[in-house]
Amino acid sequence: MDKKYTAIPYFCFALVALSTVGIFTMPGGVLVSLFYVFYAALWYQTGVSFMKRRKWAWWSAGILISLFFMGTMVSVVNTIILPLITPNLTGVGIGRWIALGLVIISGYILYLLSHKSLRKEFGVYS
Repeated sequence: MDKKYTAIPYFCFALVALSTVGIFTMPGGVLVSLFYVFYAALWYQTGVSFMKRRKWAWWSAGILISLFFMGTMVSVVNTIILPLITPNLTGVGIGRWIALGLVIISGYILYLLSHKSLRKEFGVYS
């Protein structure tokens, strides 16, 4: 695997770290904590399996990162685009720039996932 493709499992591992923080910081009790444990395990398994070049890991990474991209895109629309259109709405400070950064990073990761050489390496559309 090319060095540029190692960004994909590292992105998964970064989301494991964020989910682990969510286990201890998000209010909501045991059910919310269990959700974040499941979420962290799913991202971790995807990252490890992607490094091992399992075919299902390409699909899993594509689906999970696409969902993450859509979620952060909704945040960008709500915190940057809508306040520009509607003067009654205001942004949320630094959160809008974090969301924009996550959209750019996850968009780049999706771009890497769509490379033909990576798909061929995983046996997808080959």
